[in-house]
Amino acid sequence: MTTFVHTADLHLDSPLRGLSPKRPEAERLARDATTDALGRLVAAVLAESADALVIAGDLWDGGHHREETVRRFREHMGTLHEAGVPVFIADGAHDTAYPGRHAWPMPPNVHRFGHERPETRVLDGLGLALHGHGPHAAGSPVPAFPIPVPGAVNVGVWHCGRAGGAGPAAERALAGLGYQYWALGHLHRRTVASAAPWIVHPGTLQGRGADEAGPKGATLVSTAGGAVTGVRHLDLAPVRWEVIDVDCAAGLSEGLERARAALRRTAARLAPGARLAAVVRPVHGAVADDALRALADRLDGDDVPGVVSVTAAPAPAGGLPAPRSALERYSLPGGAAAPA
Repeated sequence: MTTFVHTADLHLDSPLRGLSPKRPEAERLARDATTDALGRLVAAVLAESADALVIAGDLWDGGHHREETVRRFREHMGTLHEAGVPVFIADGAHDTAYPGRHAWPMPPNVHRFGHERPETRVLDGLGLALHGHGPHAAGSPVPAFPIPVPGAVNVGVWHCGRAGGAGPAAERALAGLGYQYWALGHLHRRTVASAAPWIVHPGTLQGRGADEAGPKGATLVSTAGGAVTGVRHLDLAPVRWEVIDVDCAAGLSEGLERARAALRRTAARLAPGARLAAVVRPVHGAVADDALRALADRLDGDDVPGVVSVTAAPAPAGGLPAPRSALERYSLPGGAAAPA
């Protein structure tokens, strides 16, 4: 069996937005969470004994980077080199904002796909053929991708951006190439567009705000006999954002207790070593903004294990929304789980 880890949209050095400043670690996490996520990614590659790491674009966040982060990235790639793990990178649009990155020295296990036309890297000993392409200036590069390598698991690597990597027409085009797995990037929410063949966006490695709530991480892909045999999400974000809806119909006091219970249940279900950044929203009751902020401040001062931040958000328009993640189901009125 051969396995590889598929990740994308790391946006290294992009800060988290909206953390409460009350806890001393909040400032460091806001600055370093994306880089911490990279460390957790590399640890997962080693722990899962993965044979390769595939990064489908937007490793960096435009022209912004710190030298310390560059150094840490090189060190992490060196760790994988020592373990015999090759790394394959298809740039995204954010990666091209600073062309000087291509001159940074990297260990010999790091392979970056070109931008002119798709390239193929065959790993004979692993039964993998990776076909990758950097950003495409006009239209979709899908027609230019090469034919599959017979007998191998063929993996397309592409940060599709705005070139049309989503939707039925794009999925038909990708499926028509005959690859077994498409390792895509661009969508920040994990999306499995197809399982025949597999067309996967792993989502961003670390959510950067409440608009990127829920589990974030990478995808572990298992292969054998020229086929994909397993696809599994790895929850790797050091900070997990969750939106918690609080029933305030019986008043703020009751709402506070409901929110407190939901916060503790949510924190208890975090991945090992992760921290929770919660945003509370009132439902089923009118709550003034200052009262809502006071409720969030009370929760933020509770010092619940695993919680790094509690802030407030306005009530949603149109009533109670559908929960956006499995953990959010635990925060519905009365503690009842919503239908999946």
